[in-house]
Amino acid sequence: MAEDQGDTLAEAAEAMRLNNLAIRQREQGRREEARTAAEGAENLYRALAERYPVMFGPDAEQADALAAAIRSDRPRASTARSTAPRPCDPDDETTTAGISTAGTARALDEPRAVATPGPEPPAPNARHGRPRWRTVITAAVVAVLLGAIGAAGWALSRPHTPAPVPISVPVQQPPPAAVPAGPWTATARTDVAPTGVTLRSAPSITAGAAVGRLPTGDEVQIQCGEIGYLTSNDADERSSSWLRTTAGSYLAAINVEVRGPSPVTNCTPGQPPVPLPHHR
Repeated sequence: MAEDQGDTLAEAAEAMRLNNLAIRQREQGRREEARTAAEGAENLYRALAERYPVMFGPDAEQADALAAAIRSDRPRASTARSTAPRPCDPDDETTTAGISTAGTARALDEPRAVATPGPEPPAPNARHGRPRWRTVITAAVVAVLLGAIGAAGWALSRPHTPAPVPISVPVQQPPPAAVPAGPWTATARTDVAPTGVTLRSAPSITAGAAVGRLPTGDEVQIQCGEIGYLTSNDADERSSSWLRTTAGSYLAAINVEVRGPSPVTNCTPGQPPVPLPHHR
């Protein structure tokens, strides 16, 4: 990045030098040398304007105009006015200072006419060259711009250090209150579950995966009850009551017969007891 900045400043300085050199050589009548210098400045300014059009666009236009004028050998417009010679009057006398006085016909105290010299021609650098203050400002702006580009590139090239990720400490939840095994047992109903009842991991037929089966005729110990997913059976019975076994699996209450006190204690302390559709 620093090398690119140095190259750009060097090209700008060389283009300005060739432009001023072409102006001086043209004023001295050295047309071929002026044309070579002007075309060199023109090429350099065009290359700079392609990269920085706002900064060097006006300079490129001036360099193009100067090179075109030298190639076509257009003479400069002279700002000095030529003074036509005044016809000689035998009765007048002209001094070496350009003061004309009358002979015997003009009084001695009469004011004398003085020839006014024409304005001086402008400096050669006024048409095609640019003021020195503008050159200094342009160089300073280029240096600041390239410095900012270099700083931005350095910042972007630095390796990115990710911010530390805070470590979350899991909050220890208190274990659920233990529910003692209740005095309930359940067996599969032969009228609606002749092949047995499915044991599930949750009190739901959609969210609870099958984890086993209670065959017809077998008996399972019931721990407590919960209100879960509404289910139905072949007898068109519906209920949301579920029973949790001492092993942690769940049974739909409408598919089993329960022995023990009714209703069944809720597995969640403080919740109302769970009704039993079939109890004996």
